[in-house]
Order: sequence, then structure tokens, then C-alpha cells
Amino acid sequence: MKTAVVNVKTDVSTKQKAQKLAAELGLSLGGVINALLRDFVRQRRLDIGLEIPNEATAKALQESEEDYKAGRFHSFKNAKDAIAFLDDISKHGYAAD
Repeated sequence: MKTAVVNVKTDVSTKQKAQKLAAELGLSLGGVINALLRDFVRQRRLDIGLEIPNEATAKALQESEEDYKAGRFHSFKNAKDAIAFLDDISKHGYAAD
């Protein structure tokens, strides 16, 4: 595969932050840029929808995962059952196990 050099100008802070994040994800900055360019060509659009949760969201996701693993959740077969559960706790309160 032949390669070409692409020079991109960006501010130092953005480059440093991008390099740090790429490294945290196990990627190189060049790899990230190549992936973005390939996707841009393939999709013929620019989609930058990858979201990395902030600290508060990451903590909430971790807590949710722990609750799920510990069985602290409710599951319903249909909306009617879920509404009945919500009606019941609104009338009688909810005692967490």
C-alpha cells in the first residue's frame, strides 16, 4: 500500500489532548485520523457522533452495571406491567432491598 503524507494544522492543545485520548483508547493519532478519513470517503459524510462519557456519566454507568450484576433492577414483559409497578410505588412508596 502506498502512503501519502497529510499535514494538518491545529493548535498545540488540541493535538496534545487528541494524542492523550487516542493513547488511552489504545490508538495512535495517525490511526484515528486514518479511520476518520476512510469513514468520510466510504460514507460520503462527516459523522463525529462517537461520544465518550464525562466523569459523572461514566460513574452513573458503572453504578448501573453494578446494580444490574447484583440483581438490583426490575424487568417487565410489557408496558402495562411497568405502569402497574409505577402506580403501585407511587401509592405505597418503594422499599429498596
